[in-house]
Amino acid sequence: MKYFPSSTVYKKYFKIRKYKAIYVNKPLQFGTLGVKALESAFLSNFLIEKLHLFLKRKFKKRGKVWFRVVPHVGVTKKPLEVRMGKGKGPHNSWVYHVKKAQIIMELHTLDFFLLKRIKKALQMKLPLKIKFIKNRV
Repeated sequence: MKYFPSSTVYKKYFKIRKYKAIYVNKPLQFGTLGVKALESAFLSNFLIEKLHLFLKRKFKKRGKVWFRVVPHVGVTKKPLEVRMGKGKGPHNSWVYHVKKAQIIMELHTLDFFLLKRIKKALQMKLPLKIKFIKNRV
């Protein structure tokens, strides 16, 4: 899957800073279980891709995953051992700034024991504290 934008408003952005903003969410739209961030952090396109492959491997055909984040800010980096000046470097990776209380992804499965194992693994793999929320139907 493609985890970076095909076009952006600006070619290169200023350096992103973490700020403590609280995100106002809509309720769950697709799945029955949501993964909500309890702190702000950056999710790179590599991490999102690895999470997608991990969940696909765990669920097989017994569940479904929807990501509600798409990395759209390019992070630049100059090559090693290059002198100062001569402009900003090329894109190194793409990131998404997750705000506090934002829903990162939604899950749907009927297998309770599989869901329990996935919850523990997700808490270890993500670089931020998370909370699982259920759909209120």
